Amino acid sequence: MMEGFHAITYGERVAEDYDQRFSLGPELTKRQVAVLSELHHRGRILEVGAGTGRIALPLAAAGKPVHAIDISPRMLSILHRKAAERQCELTTELMDISKAAPAGRFGLISCVFNTFYMLGGHEEQRRALANFATCIEPEGMLVIETWVLSKEQEADSTFRQSLQIRRLTPDEVVISAILVDRDDSRLDINDLLFTRDGIALFPHQAHYLSLDELDDQCREAGFQLMERWSDWDRTPYVDGITDVVSLYRMDSQHVTAMNQ
Repeated sequence: MMEGFHAITYGERVAEDYDQRFSLGPELTKRQVAVLSELHHRGRILEVGAGTGRIALPLAAAGKPVHAIDISPRMLSILHRKAAERQCELTTELMDISKAAPAGRFGLISCVFNTFYMLGGHEEQRRALANFATCIEPEGMLVIETWVLSKEQEADSTFRQSLQIRRLTPDEVVISAILVDRDDSRLDINDLLFTRDGIALFPHQAHYLSLDELDDQCREAGFQLMERWSDWDRTPYVDGITDVVSLYRMDSQHVTAMNQ
């Protein structure tokens, strides 16, 4: 991994600015929380990469039993502060899911936004899925939100870099500078925040997958694809859409075999 691009670096640097400048907005959050609430039928919910609590806190406020994990101490510190302010009850844990699994079992595991791609590499993704498998209930559900390259990007072998304006106001600009490593299926990203006070840099990496590769990784860990959507309105996914939400179920026979 390129030095300084680890997910913990991103979390520690961006924590104080995340909600104001990098959050995806309340309407999308409401839809995500609504879908996850509908999918939750029993047991606890594991929110992976919970950050400052964008998803975990509304779920907890709705009475869901949430265990929120993140690799960044500063992110979790903000989550704790917000939970106290809102009087939300949930449990948290500082954890790298590619290295360990939380104790106990979960009926639903949520891994949304770019969390799965920020785990550190494709081997780390496989280890995370293996850890999911050890802590999910038989027939438990796993939701992974990802993206895929567009058809134009896939077809263009020269697609090696990108510059995207993510936020533009009279007082600040957020730009994502992206380098693409096609051989390693990796994006090196630096989000640049320009304000009147200066410039802040938030580096991170995304280790992307094709949908077939994602499904193969999940299948190896015992997860079977149930549904795939192009948005949080649960619109059925069609080829060519870049935003993807995948719903998997743990094969109970796989759990039984693991426990023998």
